[in-house]
Formats: sequence, structure tokens, C-alpha cells
Amino acid sequence: KMSDSEKVEKIAEEIIIKTISEENETILPFSSTLVIAIIIGAIIIFFVFYFFKNSNKSESNLTVERLNQLQRTNTVQQSQQQQNQQQRAIKINKKKDVLILYGSQTGRSEEFAKNLFSEAKACGIDVEVSDLDGFDGENLLEQKMVIFIVATYGDGEPTDSSKSFWDWLNEEKSEEYFKNLEFCVFGLGNKTYRLFNKIGKTIDKKLAEYGATRKFKLGLGDDDANIEKDFEKWKSELWPALGKQLPIEQSTNITRKMRFVIETNAIINSTLKINPASPAINKSSYGFDWKNPIAIPIVMNRELHGLTSERSCRHIEFDIGNIQYEAGDHLAIFPENNDELVKQYAERLNIDLNMIFSLWPLESKDNLPIVGPCSTEHALRTYYDLTSFPKKSLLQALVQYTVDPNEKEQMQLLSSNTTEGEQKYHQWIIEDQRILLEVLKYFSSCQPPFDHILELLPKMLPRYYSISSSLKAFPNRVSITAIVVEHKTPTGRLHKGLCTSWLAKLIPTNDYTPKVMAFFRKSNFHLPKDDSIPILMVGPGTGIAPFRGFIQERNHSATNILFFGCRSPEKDYIYREELEFAASEKRIILHTAFSRVSDKKEYVQHLIEKNGAEIWNLIQNGVVYVCGDGKVMAKDVDLVLLKIVENFGNKNRDESLHFMEQLKAENRYLQDVW
Repeated sequence: KMSDSEKVEKIAEEIIIKTISEENETILPFSSTLVIAIIIGAIIIFFVFYFFKNSNKSESNLTVERLNQLQRTNTVQQSQQQQNQQQRAIKINKKKDVLILYGSQTGRSEEFAKNLFSEAKACGIDVEVSDLDGFDGENLLEQKMVIFIVATYGDGEPTDSSKSFWDWLNEEKSEEYFKNLEFCVFGLGNKTYRLFNKIGKTIDKKLAEYGATRKFKLGLGDDDANIEKDFEKWKSELWPALGKQLPIEQSTNITRKMRFVIETNAIINSTLKINPASPAINKSSYGFDWKNPIAIPIVMNRELHGLTSERSCRHIEFDIGNIQYEAGDHLAIFPENNDELVKQYAERLNIDLNMIFSLWPLESKDNLPIVGPCSTEHALRTYYDLTSFPKKSLLQALVQYTVDPNEKEQMQLLSSNTTEGEQKYHQWIIEDQRILLEVLKYFSSCQPPFDHILELLPKMLPRYYSISSSLKAFPNRVSITAIVVEHKTPTGRLHKGLCTSWLAKLIPTNDYTPKVMAFFRKSNFHLPKDDSIPILMVGPGTGIAPFRGFIQERNHSATNILFFGCRSPEKDYIYREELEFAASEKRIILHTAFSRVSDKKEYVQHLIEKNGAEIWNLIQNGVVYVCGDGKVMAKDVDLVLLKIVENFGNKNRDESLHFMEQLKAENRYLQDVW
């Protein structure tokens, strides 16, 4: 086979030979010979230019086409994987010793369930794990034992993936419906909310009521404290309890779950990025969920704080086309790690950011990768959370890759479940706020392979924001209000909030429209359907977000009382012009508390107490909304309201507590707190 240059030379040679032969037969004048020579030269130049141009174009097209092919493959594979996951969830293999079912909103329940699955496999248990999304509840009748790992979203709501199963379980059933089923439940919740772990508690209760046998106590994880520790404690007690029933053999081996494949045929062009796969339409309430987000463009990103403020708060507005939501819902956004952090991880792990790879499950019915094919840079930037605190399970896996004896001993202590290990982990990791990169830099002799690090890193989870707009007032638009997190850690590292610091930089211009991957999450924090019902809104700081939407669409003839608080009217009185204008038009009754303008700090709960008579008149027939800090503010507001009920309602403490519980049961006291 001839090269392109050899082909050009061959063609030119044939033309010259043919011309010379013709000249030998008929002697042409000099002018004709010159013309022929020029023509021959032009032909040679044309062929050289043509072949070299197409050669370069072919190589360039190959680069682009290969990346496009990888992207298309990734999109199709993810779509197929989602369909296959649903099919597997519906068609569970019968008569497994244990079936683990999880209902997850952010991925943590899934992580716990798969952790449990790995341990069960290592113990020799015949086990299967599946998402509750698409799971047919009737399949429980075919199972021996089922372990539920289920999260409660917000104040007592099921996750998107478990809603169908939740609705089915709450249908009327006989007392012996699950008479041959054994089960246990671990719930994930947050004690900040009134209905702490409602989903886990209810599943545990319903299964027992319908005849199933509880084989181990209900586990309750609290995300407001240390949910990983709660799960580890429950899990450590689970295996001995089940050891009486199942052939469990304790194992300390760390089981690898994935296979790393370098895509050697891929041609890298550093100027191109492999974008996330296009979202597939899902049957969730708004068409998209955390497994199937959609790219939405940012059309406004402005500062809300005053020039003298030491902090930053952003109003960010998105164009959402014809997607629907209600004021009070949440917008979930998938953030990206910053470039400098990605670069530092790559340098510490000694990896090429341009390398194309894919990650495959070792045990799977589908011939599909879990991650990729994609570049290392893209994976570290978008797929994994590089800023979270490393969990004990990750540190345990790193022990085997730590060579120095002293460092290995320290790593073993950090990852242990002893009292000393717990204390060391809490002080060195949690209190000092160390991320994995800092751990790897400190333990310099630890050299984990990149593929195992990818197994251990936590997935990038969405960040949820209360929506600060009304679709009725501003069609095709949604906005959020977010404080940009930034502070120095005890180790001296400048910590920047993963999502807020990233969002703050996405400023749209005439030539640039940034986009984010997002989805909407329906809440129960909505306005009453009857516009004449009075409402009380308590929202200091960014807690004002949902109430901005309420004010935009609320019937202004009704009584709308708002308590807003911040540090200073000059620094962080966000949406001041809007709120004061609404108050001047009698659309709201506005109360403002400022905690840094005098020696005596004043908060919203203090103002509520001062206006006790006004509040009592409203809450007898109205709806109370509280949004913002759940650890202090919301609890203080709750106590103040209880006191108002006692004092102005002429009730004793028990009667007042009962009154407050009735408000909550009737959805007339709603909280959106964090």
C-alpha cells in the first residue's frame, strides 16, 4: 500500500512520461512546452494540497468523531442502564437469602445499601440489592428476608424513588399478608424535622402489622449528628443477630467492586470536553430527578449584599422553558469541583487528566460501564465530591496502600471503631475539616491506585435550594438565593462551599450563557389553596427565599405577616426594596430584626414574642411557615409560639402542646429548615 505522498509522486510521474512520449512523436514549439510544464506543476501542487488537507481533516474529524462517539455511547448506555435497573428492580430473582431494597434521594441510602450488600457477599450470603424505584411490592411475597435502607425527605416525605412503593404499602392489607416474610429496617432522617425518620418508622410498623417478622431492631440514622456512625453501629449489631439464621462467616477482606479500563483508541483533544449525557425523561412529578437532571441556563447572577458586607449572597435566575413548579418547591443543582482542586488531586495521584477511561462493575447482568467512557478531568470535576470529609470505610481501604509503618499505624487508628479511634477521627477529620486531599498529602507513603480511589470517592450529590420565585409571576423563570460559603479551616485551608462558590462564578454575558445540571423537588411547603386564609411567614437571612415567591403570587387582600431578620440593614438586608415596597402597598405586614446594630442582639423570635396578640389572632385560623436555620432559630420560634398559645389562648402547657401538634397535623404549621 502506497502512502499519500507516494501516490502524488506516481501520478505526477505518469503525467510527465506521457507528455514526454507525446513530445517525441510531435515536436511542439517552446511556448506549448512551457504551457504543459505549468499545467503539470499546477496538477502536482493541487494533488499535494488536496491529499495533505484531507489527511489533516481526516485526523481532526477522527478526534472530534471519537469524542462524539464516546458521548453518544455514554448517553445511550446511561439510558439503557436506567431502563435495565428498573427492569431488574421489577424482576427480582426469587428466593434469595436476603434482598436489600433502598430508597434514596441524594444517594446516601444507596451507598449504605451497597455497603451492606458487599459485606453480605463477603459473609457468604446469597444476596441481591435493588432500588425501590419501579419495584413491585407484590414481589415481597416471594422473598425470604428483606432489609430496607430508606431515607425520609424533608418533613416526613418519601424519596422520589420510593414513592410508588410507599403508596402501595399504605394500601389496606390483611394481617397475614406478609406472614412468610422476615425483615429489618434502617431509616435515614434528620432530627431537625418534626417527623424524624417517618418513612423508616412507618415501613417497619406496616410490615409488622401485615404479618411480617421483624428479625432485627429498627435503626434510625440522624443526619443532623453522625449518620455514618449510626449506620455502622446498627450494621455491626445486625450481623451477629442474623448469624443465628444465616451462614455468616466474618471476613475482613476489602472487596473490589469495579474494573478500570483505559480507552486506548480514544484520541484526546484538550480543548474539547465530554459533556454530561442528555437527560432521559423520567416519570417523576416534574419530569426530571436526581438520576435524570436537565441542563438549565443562568440568565441572571447578581450580588444581594451591600458593599460593606464581609460576605456574599447571590440571586441566581434560570430560564426553565416550560418546566413547571410551585412556589415553595426546591431546586436541586449538581455542582462541579474547581479546576485547581482537580489539578491537585491529579498531581497527588499521579494521573493524566486527559486519559479516557471507563469503570465497569465486576458483577453485573448488564454489559455497561458505571462511569464513562470519559476523561479523568471530567470525572473528577463532575462525578465525584472531592470536598467532603473522608469516611472511615475509605480510610480503612487506604491502610493497605500505606507503606511507612508509623503512617500505617496512624491510618489504622483513624479508621478503627475503638473509642480512641472514634475520638481521633472526630478531632482530626471532622473538627479540623480535613478533606481526602489533605489526608493523602499528610500520609505521603500512601499510594493508592487511581481505579480504587474512584471506587471509594463519594458521588457528587445535588445541593437543594428553596426556590425564591413564583412561576405565576415570572413564567419560564426560577430563582434561588444562596449565601456563598467561604472560611478558613483549623488547618489553615481556605474552604469554599462546593456549590455556592462555583455558582458565584457563573456570570452570564452577551457571549456566554452558563448552564447547570438540575432538577426540581416537590415539597409540601406550599401556599393554602384558599387565598383568603391568613399566613405567618418567618424567614431570616436566606430563609426569605420561599416567601419572596409567596409574596409575588399571594392574594394581597388577605393578611400576610412576614418576620425577616439579618445582621445589618446596610450589609445583608436582602431584597430590601422589594419587601419595603410590598409593605408600602399593604401587601404584607413587615417586621424586621437586626442582630448587629446594637449591643443587644435582636432576632425574629424576639419580635414574634413582642407581637404575641397579633400572632395569636392569626394562627387560630391561619397557616404558619418557618424557613431557615433548623438547629437554633426554628426551635426558638417553636418555643415562642408555644408560649403565645399559653398566654393569649389561656391554655396550660399540655393543652398548648396539643394545639401545636394539631396545627402540624393539619399542615397549618410547616417548616423548611436545614
